Amino acid sequence: MITLFRNIRVIDSFSNLDDFKDILIENGIIKDIAEPNSINNPDFHIVEYSKNSLLIPGIIDLRVETKDPGETHTDNLETLLKSAAKSGVTTLACLPNTSPVIDEASMVESLSRRADSLNLSKLLIYGAASIGLDDEKMSELGLLNKAGVVGFTNGNKPIYNPLLMKRILSYSTMLNLPIIQHADIPELSLDTEATDSEISTRLGLRGVPSITEAMLIERDLHLVKLTNSKYHVSHISTKEGITAIEKAKNDGLNVTCDTSPPYILLNDLSLSNYDTRFKLSPPLRTEEDRYFIEQSLKTGVIDAISSDHSPQNRDSKLLPFAQSKAGSLGLETLLSLTLSLYKSDKLSLLKTIKLLTSGPASILGIDAGKISKGCPADLTIIDIDKSWIVNGDKMLSLSSNSCFEGMPLQGKVLSSWKNGRKIYQCI
Repeated sequence: MITLFRNIRVIDSFSNLDDFKDILIENGIIKDIAEPNSINNPDFHIVEYSKNSLLIPGIIDLRVETKDPGETHTDNLETLLKSAAKSGVTTLACLPNTSPVIDEASMVESLSRRADSLNLSKLLIYGAASIGLDDEKMSELGLLNKAGVVGFTNGNKPIYNPLLMKRILSYSTMLNLPIIQHADIPELSLDTEATDSEISTRLGLRGVPSITEAMLIERDLHLVKLTNSKYHVSHISTKEGITAIEKAKNDGLNVTCDTSPPYILLNDLSLSNYDTRFKLSPPLRTEEDRYFIEQSLKTGVIDAISSDHSPQNRDSKLLPFAQSKAGSLGLETLLSLTLSLYKSDKLSLLKTIKLLTSGPASILGIDAGKISKGCPADLTIIDIDKSWIVNGDKMLSLSSNSCFEGMPLQGKVLSSWKNGRKIYQCI
């Protein structure tokens, strides 16, 4: 089937395009990009939307947890991919901290086959950097690469062993894949509940110093320089961490980073009522950190925004704050929360969309996140003004733990398309 999106406003940061166009899709590929109403053929399947609708590249999410296999009562692969499609996310990269851990090629192949069989969003997979995520022995990175992983990480744990990290970075250069780091110092963060600040002291919460993030990043950057490797910091959350990344970029190192909406829009004041929905990893930081992240998105030091989607079962969030699990749903709020940067005049629309599309694609080195002739037709149609209120119980995930519960937002996905095929339609 040949599909024509007629006279729709197209936003594509890769080509710096913001204009009304006709977009022709054939065999899952973008066949033509033409002036509005210039393509006419009664045999085409014509798709038309209102003037306030936008067509953007399919969103790429750099960081999600699948919980499948291992914790399918919390979420499963089908609900994850349905949530992604509803969120306009046509490609998502999952962490290897499943049970069993994704440290063998067979695990990658099995999960990929299951995901492909659902015909929803494309699931990309990170391989475990260390066997069992135990930070002792390097996984078979070469075999994982052949199985199709897009990078290596220890998930919600840091690659902390310096000798192991050096070996992983060295080996990854031969595979041309990034190493994804969760920047933390375990000895300093163990049994902590918040960032170390005036707020945590007043609330009686055990705090982790914000400098722990930069401490590990700065160590890693010496190894990155030594090995000439690709290095990426996930959900960066502190002024010190971002400053270290900025210096490394200025020095010409191949380093990138992303952050997530909680660290852009919330601070540790949210913990005042001990609401476990706000218990995250990394923890919510100070207002100074939050503001610095906002400014770093403007300057381009931060390359992408990820959902950091981490479903937790209801019981684990009903525990006292100290015993509750860290994490929040992120997929279904990712677009709207990111658009709030544009709505509040913090970023241009093109730059906002870049953080969700061409930015993540560049980090992973994949042919996605753009609207160009000959590229896969991974597309998201959004109504930038449509209002809604966050309600975790109405999300498609089997969990409901959103740290943005009850927040009014603007921006709604109208439809999602993967390889020219509609995978979600707003009712």
